[in-house]
Amino acid sequence: MSYKRNVGLLYLFNFLKNLHFFGALAVPFYLHRAGLDYKGMFILEAVFSFCIILFEIPIGIVANRYSRKYSLFFGSVFFASGFFIFGFTTSYLLLLMAEIICACGMSLLNGADRTILFEILQNAQQEKKAPVVAARFDAFGNAGMFIAFPAGTLFDGSGVVPYRTEPHWALCSQQRLS
Repeated sequence: MSYKRNVGLLYLFNFLKNLHFFGALAVPFYLHRAGLDYKGMFILEAVFSFCIILFEIPIGIVANRYSRKYSLFFGSVFFASGFFIFGFTTSYLLLLMAEIICACGMSLLNGADRTILFEILQNAQQEKKAPVVAARFDAFGNAGMFIAFPAGTLFDGSGVVPYRTEPHWALCSQQRLS
């Protein structure tokens, strides 16, 4: 395989990896569908961030020792599995588990793709192109986010996925007042 083809595949991978529609849908999802308040949302996101920090070094060692390709594959599987769980549950414990699984997936993905990119350039003796290739790699990732956030917002406002007009916690407080 030519290095140009492999670099192109990594560009595509980075684009798809950063095509996060959930970022634009997270707050309405947590508030309206899962029935959480802001405290519950922030606890979930704090657990996610803490787990990424916790998993980063041990998982990085595993990726370096065994295979970065396996790291990318299993990272994608874990990340997708976490979001799959998000789609089918409103249980706080399962949402917490999904955050931990997503953090594990993100840790597996973190850095492995960029390392493979530089190894491809090194093997093809194209190290001089590394700054340009790295910049394009980042541009493809940013393009994924640039497309996903507005598209996610449009999807949220489309009514395809019906949300309650009031968050769960507001309905509960109204019932207590009655």
